[in-house]
Amino acid sequence: MPVKTDLAEARQRAIETLLLWEGRASNSRLREFFTVHASQAARDLAAYRDSAPHDVSFDVGSRAYVASEILAPRLTKGKFGEYANLIGAPSYSAFNPGIPAAFERVCLEDDLVKPSVFRPLHQAIAHGQGVTIAYASMSHPEPRKRTIYPHTLVYGGPRWHLRAWCTLRSAFLDFNLGRISAAIRLPDRAPFGSQDDAGWTLEVKVRLVPHEALTASQQRLVRVEYTGGTSARVITRRAALVPYLLQAYRAALDAKEQRPPEFLLQVDEPERLPPLARWTPG
Repeated sequence: MPVKTDLAEARQRAIETLLLWEGRASNSRLREFFTVHASQAARDLAAYRDSAPHDVSFDVGSRAYVASEILAPRLTKGKFGEYANLIGAPSYSAFNPGIPAAFERVCLEDDLVKPSVFRPLHQAIAHGQGVTIAYASMSHPEPRKRTIYPHTLVYGGPRWHLRAWCTLRSAFLDFNLGRISAAIRLPDRAPFGSQDDAGWTLEVKVRLVPHEALTASQQRLVRVEYTGGTSARVITRRAALVPYLLQAYRAALDAKEQRPPEFLLQVDEPERLPPLARWTPG
């Protein structure tokens, strides 16, 4: 009997993670994360299938192992952070989970996303399709049916959001993944993509300065901490990501209302921010 190594166990955990969060695991996908021969990857995949024959099946057409609806974590904790770490999410920049331009990162990690919700969203993005979701919002606390066409997942700390075309509002909006209680992928193609999302394609420069209500000595301290001693920190972000940036830095958009000590920074000349850089929740 072959002796299990740490790397072999890591590959088994990676297979389970891919199945949980992407709904499938293939030879080529596994080899994106491990330097192994295709024959070894094939043995790893078959070994996982043999260990959970009712949870995984092989799809001949796509030559990938596909997760069943009853798949449950055995080797992992089933946390989204495990998936994010596998695909390289801790880089604090754009990263690729197998779907072009699918994720952008703003700040820290989170484990509140459910596999049953994430899988159809991931697959919809990958195939350019729509999703029917049950979504609750502050204006409609009881979940209601929405049809959306997602193109990107964004981590805005401490929550994951989805950037998508909404048929109800006929606009690109942000949807909080924690408020999606169910998701079913649709076969129809998305009418619009990220290239049509003006809030996504427009880049905005945000100038952050010490809050005007701080004393001169406090402002000097804030400049040392946040701007490297310079007068301001200028950050360029997609317009749709600016609200998450301001949340991450606790930067006031309205310095008269948003005061220290909660807000140590403020946006310089906030009136120059375009409307697309303002919050547009789903």
